[in-house]
Amino acid sequence: MTLNATAKQHIRQRAKGLCEYCHSPEKISTARFSIDPILPRSLGGTDDLDNLALACSRCNQRRYNFIVGIDPKTLALHSLFHPRQQHRSDHFIQITLFRQPMAPASSALLPRVAPPAIAWI
Repeated sequence: MTLNATAKQHIRQRAKGLCEYCHSPEKISTARFSIDPILPRSLGGTDDLDNLALACSRCNQRRYNFIVGIDPKTLALHSLFHPRQQHRSDHFIQITLFRQPMAPASSALLPRVAPPAIAWI
């Protein structure tokens, strides 16, 4: 894959610096994220921008050239998440264990700060 710097920048900006599969932020990663073909070239994928996603090394390695996975409980085949064609909420459950308010800038803001809560998003 030979992508020019403008295409790579477009993909990073579109992804807002997040892995398009697991949503981990690139800025706290020890390794720069890669540009991953959603449909691998070995299966007919292209370097079209809609077929390229920003991926952390873990997601990129686990996806390899697979487009389906096996449900371990039912043994049924399911398509892997496609960030251009599917919604994250159809594939993933986001769990937030602790949500804590930001520290108030002054004591005058204390009554407006919500107490810590456990929330499921």
